[in-house]
Amino acid sequence: MKFLNSEITVLIILLILTIGIVSAVNPAEFELPNGFELVEFDFDHEHSEGFMNSEGEGIIIYDYTNDDKDILFEESDTYVLDPYENNIYTFADAETELCGYIECIEHNGNKYAIQTTCSIEDMEEHGTNIRDNILEFNKINNFKPIPI
Repeated sequence: MKFLNSEITVLIILLILTIGIVSAVNPAEFELPNGFELVEFDFDHEHSEGFMNSEGEGIIIYDYTNDDKDILFEESDTYVLDPYENNIYTFADAETELCGYIECIEHNGNKYAIQTTCSIEDMEEHGTNIRDNILEFNKINNFKPIPI
């Protein structure tokens, strides 16, 4: 009986690891606007990838589940979210000092949250660009933001 329990434990561990591998963001699945390069950075969200251009503008792609809604799509004391248009939202995050646009998309049966960002202090200079970045991302990937 002890042998059977250890086999079940190993199978459960393998299943958990497999699910983690399957749900990780694969940057190769997405086309990026010109000039964006993968950034080696440890994001707070376990399954995410970040990209940056030479202007300091970012694109972050997160695996998205309904459990993430309260983190990415709900306001808090340090996070402000407003509808922009067509299921795209503007946000400002005082904790990370980033602002930009965020949306949810569906691709190959998975949901992703897409953020285009710049630092809050650079919003006047980059605001139009980061809006254009999310629109260009959607255009080249043929994505339409979905309701959250």
